[in-house]
Amino acid sequence: MGGQFGAFFAAYTGYYVEIIPKKPKQFNVLFTPPDNTTGSNRPYREDIRKIDGKSFYELLTNDKNAIYDMYEKISNLLAKNLKMQSSEQFIDLLNRAYGQKK
Repeated sequence: MGGQFGAFFAAYTGYYVEIIPKKPKQFNVLFTPPDNTTGSNRPYREDIRKIDGKSFYELLTNDKNAIYDMYEKISNLLAKNLKMQSSEQFIDLLNRAYGQKK
């Protein structure tokens, strides 16, 4: 990134976040978006990363269970407001996406 913004954003990292990953694995890897004009990937840059939702919320909060806690609160609100008997289905989906809470 050049020009007037290059120096301003030099100390920042951009994250492409997969909130619900395809497999229950954590990752925080270099991300290379494709170049729309050539169709090929651009060179790797340390300041652009691809990260799963669990790792992203842990990075933001310094709490390894942050995403579980957030989803638990959401599921309880949904169960209460939608008059569901249980939020177990929501928690089951969460566990399939991220693995069991530690």
